Amino acid sequence: MKFYELDNALQEAIIAAEKPVRVRIAVDFTGKGDVESVFDQDIWEADVDGLKEAAGGTSARGEV
Repeated sequence: MKFYELDNALQEAIIAAEKPVRVRIAVDFTGKGDVESVFDQDIWEADVDGLKEAAGGTSARGEV
């Protein structure tokens, strides 16, 4: 896994934690691509990590 340095603006925003983060959570219970969205008010806690892939792009993994 390759790690990247954060630029100063992003680092400051993370530390300040002043801006809300909005996420959309959808679950595919059947594995057939039929997703059910989760309403914002139903989410009590979420822990999400984003990784920049060495081949390009990003991926995110989380626990809700």
